[in-house]
Amino acid sequence: MTRYLLVFLGSFLCACASENKNTKEFVYAEPSEMAVLMQQMFAKMQETKENVMHQKDIGPFPDYIKNIHSATLTNATFKSSDFRKLSDTYVQYMVKTYTGEKSQRKENFNTAVNSCVQCHEIFCRGPIPKIKKLWIN
Repeated sequence: MTRYLLVFLGSFLCACASENKNTKEFVYAEPSEMAVLMQQMFAKMQETKENVMHQKDIGPFPDYIKNIHSATLTNATFKSSDFRKLSDTYVQYMVKTYTGEKSQRKENFNTAVNSCVQCHEIFCRGPIPKIKKLWIN
């Protein structure tokens, strides 16, 4: 019995010590221009949300937002008429948020956020829960 136990333990230790030759190395792709731009826009929108909620100055309109029309997408087929329409709405209401009446900032901002959600419902659903957190109640 002891002999079997020693053989079992020896086999077990050898198996644990052997190198796993099937390990796969993960290769991470560089994010697309659009992915980087959307991360930048999200960060700016978080800041804008806080300032709108606390009726603080939101500063000038960040012109880089207009790059949404020219940034390279991860999947080129996403650039459809739906994408163009929703991105136009987003830019339009972000401009209104920054340059329009202060009394309309919340509504304009929420309309911009809604256009993001609508676009992501069509093209890339993953970030929707994160985007919805931008809404101002």
